Amino acid sequence: MTVSLSTDTKQLNEVVVTALGIEKEKRTLGYATQTIEAAQLTQGRDRSVLNELQGKVAGVQISNASGGVGSSTRVVIRGNKSFTGNNQPLYVVDGIPIDNSSVGSGDNLNNGVDTGNRANDINPEDVESVNILKGPAATALYGSRAASGAIIITTKSGRSAAKRGRKAEVTFTSSYVIDDILFLPKFQNEFGQGFPQNGFARVSDTRENTSWGPRFDGQDRVWGQIINNQQQSKPYVGLKNNVRDFFDLGKTWTNTVSLGGGDAKTNYIVSASNVQQSGITPGTKYERSSVKLGGETHLTNKITSSFTATYTRTGSDQAVTGQGNNSIYDQLIQTPRDISLLDLRDLNNPFNNINGYYSPYTVNPWQILHDNSFHNDVDRLVGNTQLGYQFNDHFKVNYRIGMDTYSDRRKQFSARRDLAPGTQNASGNTSSNGYYEETQINYNELSSDLIATYNGNITEDITVSALLGQNFNQRRYDQTSIATNNLVSNAFGPTLLNNANTGYLNPLANPSTASVGTPHYLRRIVGVYSTVDFGFRDYLFLGLTARNDWSSTLPSSNRSFFYPAVNLGFVFTDLLGLKENAYFNYGKLRANVAQVGNDASPYLTGSTFSVASTTNGYSGGTLQFPLGNVVGYSQGNTIGSPTLQPEITKSLELGTELHFFQDRLTADVSVYDTRSTKQIVTIPLSPGSGFTGLVGNVGEIQNKGIEVLLSGTPVKVGGFTWDLSVNYTKNVSKVLSIIEGIDEINLGGLGGVSLVARKGEPYGVFRATDILTNEAGQVVVAATTGVPLASEVKSLGTISPRYSAGLNSTFSYRGLSLTVVVDTKQGGKIYSRTRGTQRFAGTAPETLINDRQPFIVANSVIQNADGSYSPNTTPTTAFDYFSALEGAGGPPGTNIIDASYTKLREVALSYTLPSKWLTKTPFGALSVGLTGRNLALWRAKENTYVDPETSNFGNGNVQGFDFSGSPSLRSFGANLRVTF
Repeated sequence: MTVSLSTDTKQLNEVVVTALGIEKEKRTLGYATQTIEAAQLTQGRDRSVLNELQGKVAGVQISNASGGVGSSTRVVIRGNKSFTGNNQPLYVVDGIPIDNSSVGSGDNLNNGVDTGNRANDINPEDVESVNILKGPAATALYGSRAASGAIIITTKSGRSAAKRGRKAEVTFTSSYVIDDILFLPKFQNEFGQGFPQNGFARVSDTRENTSWGPRFDGQDRVWGQIINNQQQSKPYVGLKNNVRDFFDLGKTWTNTVSLGGGDAKTNYIVSASNVQQSGITPGTKYERSSVKLGGETHLTNKITSSFTATYTRTGSDQAVTGQGNNSIYDQLIQTPRDISLLDLRDLNNPFNNINGYYSPYTVNPWQILHDNSFHNDVDRLVGNTQLGYQFNDHFKVNYRIGMDTYSDRRKQFSARRDLAPGTQNASGNTSSNGYYEETQINYNELSSDLIATYNGNITEDITVSALLGQNFNQRRYDQTSIATNNLVSNAFGPTLLNNANTGYLNPLANPSTASVGTPHYLRRIVGVYSTVDFGFRDYLFLGLTARNDWSSTLPSSNRSFFYPAVNLGFVFTDLLGLKENAYFNYGKLRANVAQVGNDASPYLTGSTFSVASTTNGYSGGTLQFPLGNVVGYSQGNTIGSPTLQPEITKSLELGTELHFFQDRLTADVSVYDTRSTKQIVTIPLSPGSGFTGLVGNVGEIQNKGIEVLLSGTPVKVGGFTWDLSVNYTKNVSKVLSIIEGIDEINLGGLGGVSLVARKGEPYGVFRATDILTNEAGQVVVAATTGVPLASEVKSLGTISPRYSAGLNSTFSYRGLSLTVVVDTKQGGKIYSRTRGTQRFAGTAPETLINDRQPFIVANSVIQNADGSYSPNTTPTTAFDYFSALEGAGGPPGTNIIDASYTKLREVALSYTLPSKWLTKTPFGALSVGLTGRNLALWRAKENTYVDPETSNFGNGNVQGFDFSGSPSLRSFGANLRVTF
């Protein structure tokens, strides 16, 4: 008898986590989804799971707000779909929705602090996978909160160790990362401290905070104030690194230990993690500690139960951003090019304190660090428990309830600065009455789902999977703030309440300088949903989804809204018998249409009232209700809508997945078209009506685009493998309509620049005045001064890029692995106040125009009385030119610049020791690695000022504003991972 063995090649079907935490084979889906596994989420050793997604996902824009500790990350999937509502995806952890708020502090113009977004509380080491659900067809089961997509995060359990027969397995990871500045503005180093006087002459001014003085000559010169008949002197030379020298190296140390394991019926996991980060700005720091518990068990053959709970505590000391005298960075970039910032550090030196500081027009940044503070602490608990009953092989019922609750406590102090009378600085603008605020934010979310599922066959060829569920969600937000902007003294104790009666701080006794705020909301959604999936011979799949929600934020007569979805998947290679083909082994077409609603923010259905105040007839006198037993309220300026409806997004998506050469080359392509109507906005009204706005459903926005993901293994020889992945995204947005008589909705803005949703243009267009040009493109200047005139307000570009792309390349040889990630965004604009400040202060390289000698503005004309134009013959100077652009009344649109960039986002080198080397050790696995993030930045030629990813508005809708935030970072680190 002869026995022979033959190969039986079977394609393993990829399983992904979809809505409600349901695992499905990817081949059965009629919509686009992309999964990022744990190894990719930790290889860069960033503290944020979201930052680790950068450059790795098609169709998703991810940007980190700044280089400050604990800073926010913004994620947008397939463009902005709401004018003023939430455009970020829903975050779901182990089946439970969590909050991703980013509640800033102070005003972004003068006193902004980015306290981070709550999704960044998640420890990357606890995450098993992240699945991106991109379109409404994929997210319809989650209801209105997932109108902008969903990010499904599955955390680690003891299941993996249990499957390997490990009852207890310990994993320890540790990493140490050093942060340095990735990008600082370029500075000119030819002219120093001074101010033009007497026409074009440049005169050295020993108290000036700008660099419009004489050319550097290396000679010793006096500078600063005269104190006790003494004055400092130094060589008059440019200091190339005077701004960089101010910053420290940042350091991040992360340690995580976990214990997991189990058997066939029960598994468990316990993990603890700590992140300690010190920022590049001296004195700033961030710390996050977390503990996670989880387990699942088969109580009987039919009953299963599980639970997870994660407690996280974060704390940070932050620096203020913006344009005011409390902004450190704002002081740095205007410092004259010949002044050493390190020499200003000793505040005991009479030449460095507030009275003796070299300039009355700026504040010593070291003084700001010493006097001012912002601290917050957040305690958060996220958890869920599930109970399931398996009636038979086909039918199962599962109940899940979860919560997300946190408390955020903040204290901000800005010192009172009183300049001594008679000192040279007393005539300046750096004095301050001081500011103190305490804020308490409490958030609680409760969510539950009751789900019944059925899986079976209708015939031998037709399978069916059905789900019926009910959801309840409640969110409560409470914020209490008390503040004063007129301190009696800087020498008060740790809390506001302890000092309310000391005379140092008594806002209730002086309400004209104090504020008390108590914003809160309570909202509920109740929903029922169902999905039915059919399969025919494992190559044709049809999915039907429907959900109906009842929202408390809509009028009682109009709270119900319904949205359906249909998706189709067709694996045509199985029908054609090609799955064993050596060249083309897998091909799938998919299509879906869907509709999803997005309910309103709370309290928009009627007019609201707030606690009233009135003057008492005396200067600065204000009386705050209640007065004795008399309660008083004042009506708000906005009229609510009793007929308000939810925003509705309808989408169409087509796609294909193709695999070649036995999966050595794969392609995933999607095209989509979404239209979001019934936008909920506040329509401006004439103040003469007694109100300033009316809430209503107006407007429509369209997003359409293409996503491409190409992956392959170009080389696989012996023990060497090269894996390559490229993603490309192009999204085009357009505001199709608003309301008759209104062309735009203001989203926000700073510095005379507005960001708007404007009819016929992309979402997020900058509107501002610019340099005036005529029809021929010539610059129109003032006949007497030769400096450019300002245009009318006009559109100056959008925050959205033309396209974005990413490249991931991994080289592996036995246990050695090298991964490189590059990503790019091309097109789009950013407003840079850094540019405006540098041009005003004379520190920007472009202020060297014509070697600062008089010049005639290129291609400039003057307008004649009859409307015609004549060539301009009036010269100007660099100082007058940039003063006209950056001074009061200047066109701020000149500071809107190209936001294109390419980044070497990540480089990770790791080595895993062969298991045979560890057989006589207590270790089961051991790996070491080196990492680098944001190692290089290539940007548009005109942008010598700022990393284009910077944004002073955290992760909200208003993006594209650089307003003196912390510089972006590059990171280098080493890490260790060991199991035993």
